[in-house]
Amino acid sequence: MNWDTEPATEKQLNYLKMFGYVPDRPLTKTEAHDLLSKFEEDPERCQIRTETRLRESAIYEKERRENLAYFLRTDCEFAAKAYENSKHGDKRDAGEELKLCKKSRLNFWKDTFDLGERLSEAFQAYDFHNKYGCQFKKPSNEQIKGVLDALDSRLPTWDKDSPILFYQTLELNFPELLRK
Repeated sequence: MNWDTEPATEKQLNYLKMFGYVPDRPLTKTEAHDLLSKFEEDPERCQIRTETRLRESAIYEKERRENLAYFLRTDCEFAAKAYENSKHGDKRDAGEELKLCKKSRLNFWKDTFDLGERLSEAFQAYDFHNKYGCQFKKPSNEQIKGVLDALDSRLPTWDKDSPILFYQTLELNFPELLRK
């Protein structure tokens, strides 16, 4: 196969959409490449691309704020993969990034039990505190890590779909933390 007959890649098609172009027929790699080169030189299309990026960024930020617990976990998973794939010289930096991700995630869940200073940044933590966390005494870091590890290993999107599972699991495993 050559570029003249191979279908355009998903990456090419997605980038064309950024410029506001949706093809009405299948494109080849060559056709997509030529269109992208043309659009890169067109100020109007570049403006559309900039507006699309800003809109997508705003959507991403809104979703991240609303589902911070989930995004913190996916950040940790990404950092863990980066650490595993890093070369010897980069291991230290990748390890530090992984530690920071884990610490941020742990702090998020700790904040749901205590209205601390960092809460102003984490609206979801404040919401979780009011719904669930206020019913508990503050657990230790090890207790929080244990619950997170247990849920992560069994349910890939629990923190997005059913965050109440964190508190239910905490109560089952550490009933002494429930406020009377």
